[in-house]
Amino acid sequence: MSEMAGTRINPSAALYIKLGEGGRWERECIEEQQTLRIGFEEVPHSLCSEGKWEEAAELLVKESKSKSVATTFARQLRLFYEGAEDILWITFYRNRLWWCFSRPEVTVLSDDGSRTRPVIGRWQSCDVNGQPLEASRLSGKLLMMRRFQGTMCSVGHQQFTYLLRKINAIAEPDVEAARSARDLLAQRVETIVRSLHWRDFEILIDLIFREAGWRRISELGGSQTPFDLELRSPITGERYGVQIKSQADLETFLAYQDECESLEGFSRFYFAVHSPSPELELIAPEGKVQLLRPAEVADRAVRYGLVDWVIDKAG
Repeated sequence: MSEMAGTRINPSAALYIKLGEGGRWERECIEEQQTLRIGFEEVPHSLCSEGKWEEAAELLVKESKSKSVATTFARQLRLFYEGAEDILWITFYRNRLWWCFSRPEVTVLSDDGSRTRPVIGRWQSCDVNGQPLEASRLSGKLLMMRRFQGTMCSVGHQQFTYLLRKINAIAEPDVEAARSARDLLAQRVETIVRSLHWRDFEILIDLIFREAGWRRISELGGSQTPFDLELRSPITGERYGVQIKSQADLETFLAYQDECESLEGFSRFYFAVHSPSPELELIAPEGKVQLLRPAEVADRAVRYGLVDWVIDKAG
């Protein structure tokens, strides 16, 4: 339960909690008070604290008009009151997964009768390595919990295993295998890229930007200075400038970098080189100019589905 970066968690179970109808308590619980919160104001705190859950269910029948629904609500209340400190609590807020552990110390709020539990430490929205747990990078099955109509529910075994892997920054075995295969493919493609004819390398750079969604607004390899390619985003209208070199050393790259500093109207600049000098292979450039050496070109060729094109040219 440590908040130290890299410290993995090992909960006994996980519960999803909806922080108020329509998420009305989310900001207060997560950003301000560091609490869990639940309603069911019609059930006296005394019944819950004394563990009289059958009586609680009977009261809830009057509200829900269904014994089965009332039993479910009483079970949720019991989990809220009795859930141990090693239970992982999760919710979704601002397009991220949030998680925490909590002490089983229930407080009844005087203004509306809702109840809270204190979070141990703080709500977290990153994995143990500090990477944001963005909804766009989570399994659809886990995200389906956002549609749950009740207040709380258990996270099933399969999704619990997945959830722990995400929070503990442990790659899924199949994902890790696929990532390794992709990296190996990129290495093989890099070898082929280095063997391409200069003109084919130039065409490949053009294809990469096209597949990335950029439109060329200049002739490829023309006489314009300092770019071989001028590109525009069809959505935002941003402009990119690209210089493509068959060979280049560090001095040539730095001269291009300095030249780009004085240019206006461009969001970013690229310097693509087929055969970089040893010095140029080693640098990590900063600023608006991005360096595309064979390794970076190969990575993008894999990413944008151009591997077959590269293989055909080499073959």
